[in-house]
Amino acid sequence: MPQRLGTPAPRRALFLALTLVAAGTLSSCSDLFGGSSGGGGAAFLVPRASLYATLDQAPLVQSGDFVVYLASEANSGAGGTDLNLDGDFADLVASVIFVPGGAETLLRVAAVEAFIAGDQIYVLVDEDEDNKDWDGDGAQNDVVLLHWSLTLPFLKFVGLPNLAVDDPVFVAQGGLYYIDAPAALTPPETTLNFLPPQSPTTPIRLNDSDGAFTLDPRFHFTDEGLVFLRQDETIEGRELNNDGDQIDTAILALHDSSDPAAPIRNVGLALPGPGSPVQAASRGVGDWLVAFSVSEANQGLNLNDLSLFDPAWNPPHCPAGGDLDLGDNILVFLNFLPWSLNPVADPPVNTGLVANLRIVAIPDVGGSPGFVGTLSLEGSLGDPCNLNGDGDFNDFVFRWTEAQEPILPFGVVDDMVAGALPLGGALGVAVLDGRFVIVASESADERDHDGDGLQTHDLVAWIDPLDGVTASYTYDHSAGSGFYVGTDWMAESEDGQRLLISRQEDVAGFSLNTGDQDLDDTVPTFAVFSDDDPDDLDFPGPPVAITEGTVTPDMAITDGRVLFRIEESADSVNWDMLGGTNSTVLLATPLDQLDQTKFVGILSPGTEPGVFSQGDGGAAYVVRENSVQKDLNFDGDQSDRIVMFFAL
Repeated sequence: MPQRLGTPAPRRALFLALTLVAAGTLSSCSDLFGGSSGGGGAAFLVPRASLYATLDQAPLVQSGDFVVYLASEANSGAGGTDLNLDGDFADLVASVIFVPGGAETLLRVAAVEAFIAGDQIYVLVDEDEDNKDWDGDGAQNDVVLLHWSLTLPFLKFVGLPNLAVDDPVFVAQGGLYYIDAPAALTPPETTLNFLPPQSPTTPIRLNDSDGAFTLDPRFHFTDEGLVFLRQDETIEGRELNNDGDQIDTAILALHDSSDPAAPIRNVGLALPGPGSPVQAASRGVGDWLVAFSVSEANQGLNLNDLSLFDPAWNPPHCPAGGDLDLGDNILVFLNFLPWSLNPVADPPVNTGLVANLRIVAIPDVGGSPGFVGTLSLEGSLGDPCNLNGDGDFNDFVFRWTEAQEPILPFGVVDDMVAGALPLGGALGVAVLDGRFVIVASESADERDHDGDGLQTHDLVAWIDPLDGVTASYTYDHSAGSGFYVGTDWMAESEDGQRLLISRQEDVAGFSLNTGDQDLDDTVPTFAVFSDDDPDDLDFPGPPVAITEGTVTPDMAITDGRVLFRIEESADSVNWDMLGGTNSTVLLATPLDQLDQTKFVGILSPGTEPGVFSQGDGGAAYVVRENSVQKDLNFDGDQSDRIVMFFAL
């Protein structure tokens, strides 16, 4: 019978206009150049420039109505400017842009990093660089967490994050978390603190669900409001996963960020380590279908032993001997709300599927409790199975199963395909409207999925898991008309309603952009299932060539527009009206007006991210002055890196 994993064990200046407002200066950012359509159309989105220069690799965050960046004293103003008034020009100083009004507030503190949690701004400040004792301990040797907002426009000390650990500060569900290192804890206290939106300067110390112990967790990931944490037995000095030792360093714990009073709950299973894939698919406030991988070696269990499962679990074309080692990472799921109420009655469930690189989940759909899936490396199986039938064991194959018992994963050899692992962050596997969408590699799969007589393309395909054992992948996206989509880049949109995909002309067989007639380009598409036909995956997008070569499109959807990077040389259009087609530029297309693509601004060449955008308030990007041939911060040179932003 399927294995149900047991009860958890007990117990991360354009010019320096100085209108002083509390912590710093508040002044309007300058409007330097407007956007226009290619060929000189009407203005569309009008980017403005930050008051100060920033540096390569300096943190920049954008969310909703705000942009926070670190201004370089050395590069702002002729000869530099002392922005935090500590007597030198050596600091990076936090500055906040309120995008809708275009006002910028210099916080006048030497910052390390910044965070945006809803309307609340937090900065990590180095007391030594800032020349101020912010926490009042009589020394200037700490890095402190400070708060600022439009409604509380003064800097306030809120805590001392433990910088000795990775990712000690993070944002989830509109609130900010930080891990500290107090002198002492009293059970069931933990080192994790939460600053909810309703009390953004008063930390709430979270408790461990096991009331007899304290806890010092580490941040792992946050997804749709669920916080994934790692617990280290060597730090806690106790066993957390019932495997008979105290040496495991990544035992999974979960926290519901929608409830400030919710404790940290130990799952009692060992993750492979930092960076291992997880996913939480929301079912509503306080409930998720949660999927993650468990390390057999760290858990001390062979989780894909065939004897644990129904005989139909093993694909008929796989060896009957099964897997006998403890070397795999295995896909496990749990239903958060019932598990949190009674982990004995509703424990995590082992799927037995080897999990590599990527995990996805679909919550309740069509009467089903949902589905979970993962990329499985054929060679990871102890008794290797050539899952896709191509004669080798080198492929990453997407495998999935319904999130209920008995576990009966999809096992039809003709519809097990090798993934292409394209760029974009999704690794070629995504969820869209209750379906799994993958990018299949014909060359790795040794199959001709588009019928052109070759095995050279990476093709977008989808499968509906509600079809069960009769499910099959759809490659032709227009009912047999030969509409195939090849791509080398795919990403999920922030709201999960679209897939951002670069469509290749050579797979389409004709030019997709209006600027030229070659077949060397890719164009941006924003895939969505048709309202008229739920089995029709559409790929709307403007007829604009994104890139050639290795520069990625960096597409983002915000407030009904898609923002994306292009190379003019690929599109053969002079979008910036500077003469020639040599620029890298940022364009925007409304989702409901694909013929209204407009120029936003010039980007710097190279692989730096093209656009920063989260939420609907606005977006930001960075540009080097020499790319636009302007002294954007009026310091007498054109060598600086400037933040550009625009409201939506």
